[in-house]
Amino acid sequence: MKKISFILVAGLVMAFASCKKTQELPEGGPATYAVKASSETVYPKLSKNGSQIVMICATTSDLGIRDQLTATFKIGGQKDVDAYNKTVSEEMQATLLPAGTYDFEKNDVTIDRYNKSSRSATIKVTNTPTLEGNMWYALPVQLQKVAGSDLASVDSLTTVVFAFYAQSLDKGDGTKEKPYLIYEVEDMLKIAEQCKPISDDSSLEKAEAATPTYFKMMADIDLSGIDWIPYNYKDNFMRKIDFNGNHKTISNLRATTSSTYASLFGVLFGTVYDLNVKDAYVSSNQTAGIMCGYLGTGNKRGNIHNCSVQGKVESNSKYIGGLCGQNAVGGEIYECYVDAEVVLTANNNFVGGLVGYEKGQACHIHDCIVKGSVTGYIDASGGGTQRVGGVMGMLYIEGSTVTNCIALNTLKACRSIGGICGHANKDKWDEQHPKQTIQGCIAWNPEIITTQISEDGASNGAIVGFASEFNTYMNCWRKADMKYTLPASGGFAVDPVINPDGKFNTFFDQDNCSESSPLQGIVHDNSKKLYRCPYNGKAAAGSETASAVAKKIGWSEEIWDLSGDVPSLKRVYAE
Repeated sequence: MKKISFILVAGLVMAFASCKKTQELPEGGPATYAVKASSETVYPKLSKNGSQIVMICATTSDLGIRDQLTATFKIGGQKDVDAYNKTVSEEMQATLLPAGTYDFEKNDVTIDRYNKSSRSATIKVTNTPTLEGNMWYALPVQLQKVAGSDLASVDSLTTVVFAFYAQSLDKGDGTKEKPYLIYEVEDMLKIAEQCKPISDDSSLEKAEAATPTYFKMMADIDLSGIDWIPYNYKDNFMRKIDFNGNHKTISNLRATTSSTYASLFGVLFGTVYDLNVKDAYVSSNQTAGIMCGYLGTGNKRGNIHNCSVQGKVESNSKYIGGLCGQNAVGGEIYECYVDAEVVLTANNNFVGGLVGYEKGQACHIHDCIVKGSVTGYIDASGGGTQRVGGVMGMLYIEGSTVTNCIALNTLKACRSIGGICGHANKDKWDEQHPKQTIQGCIAWNPEIITTQISEDGASNGAIVGFASEFNTYMNCWRKADMKYTLPASGGFAVDPVINPDGKFNTFFDQDNCSESSPLQGIVHDNSKKLYRCPYNGKAAAGSETASAVAKKIGWSEEIWDLSGDVPSLKRVYAE
């Protein structure tokens, strides 16, 4: 089709005033009312990446309506477009506008008593990949029915056709000003080739200063039928990304064939935000998570905020989590929602509802909510996975923080299990004691199940399973009726020194702790090897809801909606 100038289609334009009320009152009305559709505009140009709002009215031929009427519109079909095409030149022949490109924002309108025209119905039409660029499209609209009076009837001859000239989409160039725009699956599949590697990651400072490739989602994406290969899974992981989810949803992610960092992003170098991922399934024999396997690596940091993920992650390797497997370079995670079934299928460790493990630099996690379940590998004797947490499997680095998070997932593993964090210390039971902070967290887990008790090291806790004595633990609370299930062989042996009155077989209350007022663990034979060092926080009152506890702690109500029994994140979509 050759290029044409934009013109209004003759015969389809009426005065805008025809959709407005009139104050003139008739002396008497007709016996019947013939109602038809009318419009004041035709929009001949649908711009790149643009939308248009069109309006349509119901009108009568007389002013004497003494009843309030309701008129309902519907979209016409191909025969209406065929009729329209007979009235225009060959250059303006149109195709029926496809479903999914338009939306009735309002299709029921009212004709008030003593008026001739209704209020306006509105239709939003959007340029999407469904439309071929530089083509005419037609949207026929008809009056379907009129209600409110037995004297009113629809004029069956009335059809209003809106004609649009759709320009080709502009999908951007990857800059901050013009990010690559993701409308469809094909756009998602181009991420790896479009995300150009940075030139220098010789230091964290240089990697942080490097310009990322920018992406922005413009529509929900369904990845059904695709075995997803992460965009950044090959050494040296130089593709730095800024991914704006734009509050859109990626559904049916399946990442099963990649043996490295199975997830959506692989090794996430850069930032992802405002993204929802649902109905995901990730299976791997290495580090894995729904959003990424590694959050950063080497000198390359990753960050995630205002995101939600829902699905299942399973692996036979260590370091797995619902959101990401390992936070490797001190990345920040905040305002994220996770509803995931996380399963370790072999005898390995470090599993978390949100993150499995951290290393390298101190990480910071705050204002997150985690649901679902975390299950470690259990062998025939009850042994198996350790360091399992509702939020973090293991917090390792000095200076790391977990703040204002809530866990609602069920946990099951061998030992070293915590409602918020399984292990907040160095990797062994030795007295190494990094200084970390867990503050304002709520362990609302319905049940923590341990399958093995070891007298030589490890413990389980409502907040932290095995804790550094010099960490700061402040204002943390647990569910009043949280169930703590011990192995069939029983708990720790009652001992007046190392387990008086069997206290370590329960979740007992503990005050706030810090380096100056350290958490009290049980030391074995005056050595530096700890028997047990859990942190349980305090139990909420039996009638208190999780939201009531959050208010008591002082969670920000700009971030959290605390009107229900369980807190929810205001800026994060979650089904």
